[in-house]
Amino acid sequence: MAKSEVGEEAGAKVATKQPRKTRALKEATAAASTPAAHEMADLLQLEEENQKLRKQLAEKLRAENADLRKRLGHS
Repeated sequence: MAKSEVGEEAGAKVATKQPRKTRALKEATAAASTPAAHEMADLLQLEEENQKLRKQLAEKLRAENADLRKRLGHS
């Protein structure tokens, strides 16, 4: 039983120290990456816009192809 109690105590110590490190790491990362976060947000917004434009272009091209098929007499 002594081994399991030691393991539990060691696990508890690690668990209590981890949030402090995590919190400090998050704060340091947030302070250092604020410009990077803005750049990432801009990139994500551009990617969304690209996806919308690709869908619009695909729809336009499909409609144009259907019109050309009709003109050529294809079904």
